[in-house]
Amino acid sequence: MNDQFEIAIVGGNKAFRIYRLMLNSYENVNFFKNENDLIKSLNRHHQIIIIEESLDSSKLLSQLRKDANTHVIYLSSRKRFGAIFRALRNGVNDYILKDSYLYYSVQQSVVCIIKLDKSRSKPFIDSCGLMEMYPIRFKLAGMLALSA
Repeated sequence: MNDQFEIAIVGGNKAFRIYRLMLNSYENVNFFKNENDLIKSLNRHHQIIIIEESLDSSKLLSQLRKDANTHVIYLSSRKRFGAIFRALRNGVNDYILKDSYLYYSVQQSVVCIIKLDKSRSKPFIDSCGLMEMYPIRFKLAGMLALSA
């Protein structure tokens, strides 16, 4: 089951460490140093894309948002709700904080995405417990999304 999924990882040193970790569990894992390299290879269909935040990541997120079959895990060190909310609006499935639990959180997120029912929409996985950090803000954001 795991071998069916194509996983792309984009970013710097932490992203490369995640790539090496993923190679232990999955066969179809590709690493890209920057977003432009990934964009050039988008003719290959990666079902899971792990993006380490950079200056070009918002451009890539907006391009990936159009693809309902691609799940995005976003890695960031920003804990502010505004940054989290912008990433969610751009269609990420998980927003993972780059902290001491980074590698565990990425593994959990990938497992959750693989287990998703194909007929469901792209849910927010929340492997870092962000909804517990900002419960009221997530409720308000959900209400605003429903009314729009």
